[in-house]
Amino acid sequence: MFSMLRSIFSLLKPRKPNKMKDRSSNNIPNTDLVIVIDTSPSMKDEARALNKAAQVAIDAAKSSCPSNLRVTWLGIEGTWKETQFNQTVRAYLTKECKVNQSDFSSRKRGELKSAGAQEDGARAIADLVGYFNWRENATKTIFYLGDEALDGGGSKTERADITSADTAIAKAQDAGVKLYTYFGTSKSKHRQGIA
Repeated sequence: MFSMLRSIFSLLKPRKPNKMKDRSSNNIPNTDLVIVIDTSPSMKDEARALNKAAQVAIDAAKSSCPSNLRVTWLGIEGTWKETQFNQTVRAYLTKECKVNQSDFSSRKRGELKSAGAQEDGARAIADLVGYFNWRENATKTIFYLGDEALDGGGSKTERADITSADTAIAKAQDAGVKLYTYFGTSKSKHRQGIA
């Protein structure tokens, strides 16, 4: 797991400063990284390990790739104790970014059966792309950690998952946001289709 995370974080190389605007070698570019996790019960066994591995990878990236790195850790409709995933996507966007809840495409906890809203990965990504308080000229990256299908969870990829993922990807491309995903352990017989 660590080597995979380290590889992804090595891709966080910030944009080079605009040489026409600033010829100073002391100008360190901004990098905004949002790490978002599925908070359904099936991720409980991995949440702490992923938190630790991601922090080690971030520390390694900081030492090898100087940038003004801002990391925001968020859970989808829940949080994980003893981790840095201590606030939800919804709480962050409504409090820090002043977004109206009616503007979200992701669903609230309790709106879907089981823990579906906590697994609304594609919709949460789309909300973050559109509403997160990205810094000007920052390299923008979202790293999603989950173990089920991307639209309300489930053990099999359905048409709604593909549509939601396509929407999130298109929004990210339009906004210049890099997306990375980590697919955790799953007992689904359709695991390959979800990953």
